[in-house]
Amino acid sequence: MMVKKVNKVRLAEYIEAMSGVKFWSQVSLDTMFDVHTKRILEYKRQRLNILGIIH
Repeated sequence: MMVKKVNKVRLAEYIEAMSGVKFWSQVSLDTMFDVHTKRILEYKRQRLNILGIIH
């Protein structure tokens, strides 16, 4: 749990450095993140999945 917390703080610091937005002042560091890193292909199942995540 501590490693996850440290990594979220690092992510928040990176977001602030890149965009100037103080991430942790607007979103709790206890928030769960769901990140898609692979390329989204043109299949219906994957499009429906990403639409569900966006919603």
